[in-house]
Amino acid sequence: MSKYSHIKSFVDLDEAAKILGEILQRHFEQFGGYSNKQLLFNAASEELSMFINDNGCESAEDIYAVARFLFDKKFGKEKLYKFYNQHIFKDEPDYPMSTKGLMIHLARNNGGILHVGDAKNYLQKLMFANRGFSERLQINSSDTFLAYDADRYLLSETIGIDDAWCRRLYEHLDGLFSAENVAYIVPRDITDAWFETLPALPQNLKWTRLLLQEILKKYPATGFKCILPKPNCNHQKLVAAFVPINSPLQSFPDVVTLFMQGYEQLPVRMSAGSLQKKLRVAGMVANSELLLTLHKVLNDYRFAWSFDKKTVYVRGNR
Repeated sequence: MSKYSHIKSFVDLDEAAKILGEILQRHFEQFGGYSNKQLLFNAASEELSMFINDNGCESAEDIYAVARFLFDKKFGKEKLYKFYNQHIFKDEPDYPMSTKGLMIHLARNNGGILHVGDAKNYLQKLMFANRGFSERLQINSSDTFLAYDADRYLLSETIGIDDAWCRRLYEHLDGLFSAENVAYIVPRDITDAWFETLPALPQNLKWTRLLLQEILKKYPATGFKCILPKPNCNHQKLVAAFVPINSPLQSFPDVVTLFMQGYEQLPVRMSAGSLQKKLRVAGMVANSELLLTLHKVLNDYRFAWSFDKKTVYVRGNR
């Protein structure tokens, strides 16, 4: 079908309108007022095969365009449904008309918790192409969803994060730094008992280190920030340390240098493996993390690496 086709050129359009309407109604009942172009095309391929063949509607885009003409609030005479991009809604929703919006809706229906397995199954039923889940949720560029653990995300709106809430969290963290009398805190070192003093979460969920990390990353009003070994770390991995936003420690080399000054007589020469082990014992890295790439994240004047990157001379700040 050409991009622009006059409506009078279609054969059996009235019959198609009736069947497409019935298909959409079934989808709305099945998916809570939702359908999309791929769902519609798959159903139409079975129920409107003659119409599709006679009118050259060879793709999901073609059938979507026909349905939009018939039912769209902007274009159609009946002005029934809301079409946006590839999506079709029975009524205009109170969430973004996007895949991310569908995930917001799913989380709201579950008390603000989005289970990764349930969400992926739902997207599969809606026939969305398989791609990165965190990309769909815009985890790295939005504060809508906060990683809670490996299998769950929390909808930030259900936590009620505002300036007053951030000030309360700041007071708790500031108290922790004062009590420990430290310049940085390693997330893995924070006790479970301290987490129990934080503001309550929805559905009586317990705080996790990952959730605290997510909030510090995305809400500068908390007054603290995360120190990452590298800029684009996996959002499911714990960072190396938390520091006050105005701290002189602003990078991973800053924190590692201060750590080494507290445990070694600098300057000192050691193997890359030994340095990684010290950071692992300190809780800044996990398992074999950075074992082969430590020279890349400590590419700094305070760390001189051998040509083969297997040995490092830690100068410190002197």
